Amino acid sequence: MSRSLARLHDDDLLFFLRLPKTASSSLTSVIEAHFSRWEILPSNSPFPADRYGAFSPARLATYRFAKGHSDRWTHVIQTAICITMLRDPVLRTISHYRYLLRTRRRHHHRALMPQRIGLKEFVCDPRFYEHVVNVQVRGIVGPVKGRPEGYDDPNAMSGEALLVLAKQRLDQLAFVGLTERFSESVELLAYTFGWAPVVRIPFLNAAPEPPNPDSIPHDTLDAIMERTSLDAELYAYATKLFEARLEQMRQDSASFS
Repeated sequence: MSRSLARLHDDDLLFFLRLPKTASSSLTSVIEAHFSRWEILPSNSPFPADRYGAFSPARLATYRFAKGHSDRWTHVIQTAICITMLRDPVLRTISHYRYLLRTRRRHHHRALMPQRIGLKEFVCDPRFYEHVVNVQVRGIVGPVKGRPEGYDDPNAMSGEALLVLAKQRLDQLAFVGLTERFSESVELLAYTFGWAPVVRIPFLNAAPEPPNPDSIPHDTLDAIMERTSLDAELYAYATKLFEARLEQMRQDSASFS
């Protein structure tokens, strides 16, 4: 008989740990279809982003789905059922750069456009550290003592330590999807929580033109890979985890049929 890997109970809070430019908007639309409007913690909550910790346990108990970045939701992640999406770090970096270029409401847009900063300059500029350097490892780990805050922070944790923590976190998550395999990820998500298969796969906030690494100069690609080496290792680890869970889903589906 087919079985799901996780079951949501009425008192569970599902938390989507969102990483920038990993198709999180598309996956959010899939997830929100399984909850009533009043069960979803609104993005325009009256609480400022830096005061999410002000939510009392009683208030949080009124919601069943929330989403956000780990550094603002540490208190929730510790008790919620968490899921996430990862993306090839080179493609994610290129996509993030292009997103900042075309999104005028972002303050980094104003820094990029007047100086016409190119992709390589963006990747190498310390001002954009948070958007480039191992974004997914840092996003999965969340706040830790000695978290790196810049290229030359003497108090930064070692990369090896951050990677170990990130892998441990992935193992604990109920679902880990891959942007490059979005349709399969949606299928696995439905299986994981025992939801009906999704007939129409949404693709929201997609770039007008998908990033193509073949069109990027080699020195720029080298700069990206140098600054996302931990993300590359985490992505490889996530791919193995994804494949194992996908195979389990297929085996369970075959035994059920």
